[in-house]
Amino acid sequence: HHQQLQQLYPPYTGVSYQPLPSPTSYYQLTTVGGAGGPVYGETDGNGGMAAPPIVEAPLEMLTLDDLPLSAQRVVPQYHDGITFSLGDAGRELLRNYIKATRRHGVEKRVHQNTPIIELLRLAVDCELWPVAVRLHLEYKGYIPLSPHHAEMRHFRAQRRRNKTRQVREPAAVITRSPSGTTRETIEYEEGIALKLGGEGRKALLKRLREFHELNKDFMDQTLLDHGLKYGEMRNATLPQLFKMAYICGLWEEAVQLHLDHMRRCAERANPHQQRGAGGAG
Repeated sequence: HHQQLQQLYPPYTGVSYQPLPSPTSYYQLTTVGGAGGPVYGETDGNGGMAAPPIVEAPLEMLTLDDLPLSAQRVVPQYHDGITFSLGDAGRELLRNYIKATRRHGVEKRVHQNTPIIELLRLAVDCELWPVAVRLHLEYKGYIPLSPHHAEMRHFRAQRRRNKTRQVREPAAVITRSPSGTTRETIEYEEGIALKLGGEGRKALLKRLREFHELNKDFMDQTLLDHGLKYGEMRNATLPQLFKMAYICGLWEEAVQLHLDHMRRCAERANPHQQRGAGGAG
């Protein structure tokens, strides 16, 4: 199988791909700069995860022949100026794969802010178009995530969590309505990312979907006006979800989901105190 793929892609003949006995061994591949580079799970010395190693694309990603029929129907055909979504993890992974080809001058042209149009053009130049297509299909959910893609998502999620921990949680304030009732709220700020937990995120997604069912045209246009798309909500970051809630008039509901989550966390952290308070009443 490996020989057949190397015949299909002559530029890769002679590159030292190593057999992959299991998905967990993907990062035993030779990395740019020599073997034994950092792997996922190692720390960077500051308590965070080390940056992913730059590795060559696995051989099985260099062909589209094994795609299921449902995915084959949506495979994009390359043309000058083409652009499609890869997700943050897929984009970073494609950058790494391009760098790992060690083509002359490529590394100077690939950087953190390389536009997706240029990134896809470089993928074609480096014989990595099938890889770019696969990353797109994985991001859209047409095919399962490759081990590299899953690991990159995990790394980026961990990095976001580490950054969030360093940002002080906004304090809730008490507001009083004209009728005299009070409630806690938090003022919206651009980029805000309040903790929701798994249950809270699902609840917010459900509320946004319900709102979309009743106000489809309004919500679609409003999101577009703010650089967002309803179709990408499933993979949205917390700041994006909260922004969607805010511009759709659901901010207070989102805040209450956050406050409910924080109360549950406090109850789990101090179960004896909660029981004691209940008994005293």
